[in-house]
Amino acid sequence: MLPRNGPNSGHLPKPQDQRLASGASRLLTSRELEVAELIARAKTNSQIGKILGCSPWTVKTHVEHILGKLEMDSRLEVGIWWVELQRDGGKSLLREQRSPPH
Repeated sequence: MLPRNGPNSGHLPKPQDQRLASGASRLLTSRELEVAELIARAKTNSQIGKILGCSPWTVKTHVEHILGKLEMDSRLEVGIWWVELQRDGGKSLLREQRSPPH
């Protein structure tokens, strides 16, 4: 059962409501794209902060900016958007910036 609180009251995005992932990605900074990817991987602000080397409060600010720029209401919507971006040929910023462990 979907939650009944919040601005969407359990509303899931319909196809016509979804943002064009590749175009919307140009609105975000590279750091915001990293945070969006980690949101899609179901990481908490604390976990994201540890991964990116910043505080959870900084991550919270990035999340607020992402939600505002993409005109979204939830982390779930950001995760769906990220998956669409990957499906449209987007690349993981995390894999590009981090070398594999030796």
